[in-house]
Amino acid sequence: MTRNERPPSWWWDLILGAGIGAALGVALDNIALGIGLGAGIGMAFALRRR
Repeated sequence: MTRNERPPSWWWDLILGAGIGAALGVALDNIALGIGLGAGIGMAFALRRR
C-alpha cells in the first residue's frame, strides 16, 4: 500500500463511535441522544488521529 492509498480510518471511527453511542442510548433509554454522543466521540477520535 502506497502513501496515497490511505484507508478511510476516520469512517471506521465514526461507525465505532455510533455503535458505542447506540449502546449508550439503549442504556440511557434515549437512542437518538446516544447516537449523537457516539458520533461526536467518533469524530473526536478521527480528528485526533489525523
